[in-house]
Amino acid sequence: MNAAIKKSVYKALASTGIHRALHGVLNKGQLSILMYHGVVQEPLDFEDWIMLDAAAFSGQMDYLQKHFRVVSMSKAFEMLCQGEISEPTAVITFDDGYQNNFEVAYPILQKRNLPASIYLATNLINTNASRKLGELTEAFVKTRESSLEWRDSIYNLTAKTDRIESLQTIKAMLKREHIDTVFQEVGNICSLLLGESSVNVTKDSPYRMLDTQSIREMADSGLIEFGAHTLNHAILSNLDRSEQQKEINDSVEAVSALSQRSCDFFAYPNGTPQDYNQDTLDVVQASEVKAALTTIEGTCNPKTHTSELRRFGVGADMDLVTFELMVHNFIGGIKALIRS
Repeated sequence: MNAAIKKSVYKALASTGIHRALHGVLNKGQLSILMYHGVVQEPLDFEDWIMLDAAAFSGQMDYLQKHFRVVSMSKAFEMLCQGEISEPTAVITFDDGYQNNFEVAYPILQKRNLPASIYLATNLINTNASRKLGELTEAFVKTRESSLEWRDSIYNLTAKTDRIESLQTIKAMLKREHIDTVFQEVGNICSLLLGESSVNVTKDSPYRMLDTQSIREMADSGLIEFGAHTLNHAILSNLDRSEQQKEINDSVEAVSALSQRSCDFFAYPNGTPQDYNQDTLDVVQASEVKAALTTIEGTCNPKTHTSELRRFGVGADMDLVTFELMVHNFIGGIKALIRS
């Protein structure tokens, strides 16, 4: 099914309200956890899936407030373990820890009294740095070069579409690398594109990371919980066990210090089954956290492994109709019903 037909089918389904009417049938006892990253005031000129604009985010929050019980991750985990989910229930989460979580998303959540959780890549907090792939995006936005020669390939940067395609190709390659290699290669690419090996992530950048003051204010409000997301946003399956222990355990400790509260939850960077392994699961289960979150799509139920909770990813390309069907797990629920 092509994108246009799919969009029309989704719109027709949503207009009937069937996704709401059948929620209890298709998703009895199920929890929907949503994963966001950044929220920006206006859509970015250089589109990045992880940066959702405020208008779209507000529309989604309005829908959740009207049709779901939105609870904190702590409350949801308790309800899930005790089998107490009896109505449409959702959790709002953010990965990485961008400053726009505080400046843009937090006021929207406050206005609606909606709780959320933010998972911090703790070595980036209070710095002028960002996730290395975020810094890479900044370099592609700012460069005046028309091409990039890297690893025996030449990438066209002439038009915006060419830059986006080249950037996505390089990002996909780097996600398979050890974090030390990612640091080195992003530095090399920045030198080629900007003439310097690092990007100073300014206060107006969408990739600016949170500071302690913002974290404390949100934590003190009682509306926002904080969890760990490693020290450096490292893809854990690329690391040996001792490196994973440091990335996980030290970030959990750092989150507790930053928020002045216990750190009970962890989110795997990237979060697909290829991004963590048995060593990761062992380390997480031996840590202080109660549960860990993946990016495997779907709802959670009492049988879902606590170290592999599922989430629905929400990005800049998702319209409200698709969001509605997704958060109700309508398409997935229908497929599961057919299989059964």
